[in-house]
Amino acid sequence: MTIRREDGLTRCLSEISQLWPAKPYEGVLRIFSNIKDLKSVMKGTDFDQRVYAMVGQIPHGHLSTYGQVADRIGAYGCARQVGWALRRLSLPSQIPWQRVVNAQGRISMSLSREGSDWMQRELLIAEGIPVDLEGRLPLKRFLWSPDEGQIAEMGQLLRAL
Repeated sequence: MTIRREDGLTRCLSEISQLWPAKPYEGVLRIFSNIKDLKSVMKGTDFDQRVYAMVGQIPHGHLSTYGQVADRIGAYGCARQVGWALRRLSLPSQIPWQRVVNAQGRISMSLSREGSDWMQRELLIAEGIPVDLEGRLPLKRFLWSPDEGQIAEMGQLLRAL
């Protein structure tokens, strides 16, 4: 049976909506209630787990770049490796991978993900982030800048892994 593109998106959005609250997001999205919950969905290397933990902190309706994620986990200059870690996620995922884009404010097209760029585009639009047909989005307007409390919380989370 061949699954049409929109059927795959509908299924993915349906499964994701079961993971996240039904109400519009208020403040920072908290998918995981504790480290045990986070580790239960994270597989992969220690680096991958640090990436997933950081990406899990990006609030609904905000974006981060691959480079910013790398910097925030202490892996300066490892933006490409962050992308590889996110590609290893199985979809759908509890990790909000769609909120990470390249430094030019574009969805990174990846043949290795079998065209998940259209899924990322639709998920971002569903979060209220406009994305044009070429994958461009207003990065400056939606870029996440964590405050001091969020930075401290992220540090505690990364040390606990």
